Amino acid sequence: MNSWERVVRAMELGVPDRVPLYEMAPSPRIVAGVLGVSEGEVLVNNPRIFYDLLASGRRLDLEKFNERLVDQIMLFHEKLGLDWIRVYGTY
Repeated sequence: MNSWERVVRAMELGVPDRVPLYEMAPSPRIVAGVLGVSEGEVLVNNPRIFYDLLASGRRLDLEKFNERLVDQIMLFHEKLGLDWIRVYGTY
C-alpha cells in the first residue's frame, strides 16, 4: 500500500496496512536536524526568517522563497518517510 492509498483508506475509516505517519507542525530545530542544516536556514514553520527578510529592506523574491519552502517540506517528508504532507500557507 502506498502513502496515498494508506491515507485515503484511513480517512474512509477503513483499515490501512499501518497507521499513516504525519507531522503536524515540526519545529525549525527538528527540521534542521533532519535536513542537516542550521536552524537559521529553515523556512518551515519559521515566520521570523520571512519577517526579518522583509524588515531588512532587501528585495524579496516571493516565488523563489516559496519554492525553497516547498523543497524543504518535501525533503523533510521524504527523509522521514511520512505519508501525509500538511499544506502550509505560503507568503
